[in-house]
Amino acid sequence: MADDRSTSIAVKAQPRGVAATANAVYTASAAGLEIHPLSSGSASTQPGETSAVAAFSGPTDIVAFGKDSKKVVLASVSGGSVKVEAEFDDNKGEVLSLAFSPDGSLLAAGDVSL
Repeated sequence: MADDRSTSIAVKAQPRGVAATANAVYTASAAGLEIHPLSSGSASTQPGETSAVAAFSGPTDIVAFGKDSKKVVLASVSGGSVKVEAEFDDNKGEVLSLAFSPDGSLLAAGDVSL
């Protein structure tokens, strides 16, 4: 039988990107990267204007998000705690979309530049 429950999540600003894993829902906006755990804990925010967001689920979520226009941040998230693993600042324009490959080994970033 399908689960018919729905859940609303209050966010601090209009989302530019949304990603979800079995552990949390992530939103990217002018308020920053918001992390909304699904099981326990309260929402947290990584400050700084963010754009797109993508997440790959595992024991520790891997999250990529656009920050400060041309930068992509790759971070691990566990229990609402964020650890920046790498930053990439070689995009030619504002990052508009991000996606992980199905196995999580590759990350694609699309920007506004032609």
